[in-house]
Amino acid sequence: MMAVFGIKDFDDAIHEDDVYSDLDQELEDQLSGAIAETNASGFTVDALTVDATQYADSTGILSLGVSLTYQGEQDQDRVYHGAAFFLNATVELLRRDGKWLLAEDGVSISSMESDADRDRRSEHEYWAQVEEARNSNRMSMAQALASELGISVEDGELLAGSEITTNESDDGLVYSYWINFEPEAEGELRADLLARFGSLEYELHVNFFDDVEHEF
Repeated sequence: MMAVFGIKDFDDAIHEDDVYSDLDQELEDQLSGAIAETNASGFTVDALTVDATQYADSTGILSLGVSLTYQGEQDQDRVYHGAAFFLNATVELLRRDGKWLLAEDGVSISSMESDADRDRRSEHEYWAQVEEARNSNRMSMAQALASELGISVEDGELLAGSEITTNESDDGLVYSYWINFEPEAEGELRADLLARFGSLEYELHVNFFDDVEHEF
């Protein structure tokens, strides 16, 4: 390897001679549009890893599958729009006159994601997890009424279909909800509600439905 290619392993070729700086320049050219959408400058290759190597004897082309970060410096006086790109690419190199060179059109980017993209995805995933956690803890209408009124879930199921109206201001600000247990409440349940609340209409607090599986 050392005699023929000047390196101990094909992975090392990307760090030889002018390859690294040429790769940096090629990425700057290809990503100029994306870079212009950021508020960062001075982008350079960082955290480069060679994931795959393939050398073709017939053409003398060494193909390297790489993953890397193209990192810039954020302008602290401007709004953050990302300062790094995470890339997967194929880099093709040639061995000429004892030197490794970046082949013409030798950089092909297969995937790219900015740190801003990752931030947005992480935020989306976070809120999806929050919503999932909330949904997993939600009660049925019957369970919520049972907890609110101090009755059994079975009795709550009898009342779950009761008519609900919104108590709100003229400009739509919701203060609370009214639930009318007539005619769902019958027999002992009806008597119990009347005895405790003096009415078959009951006021539910404004956040009652936050954890209830109920589209109101």
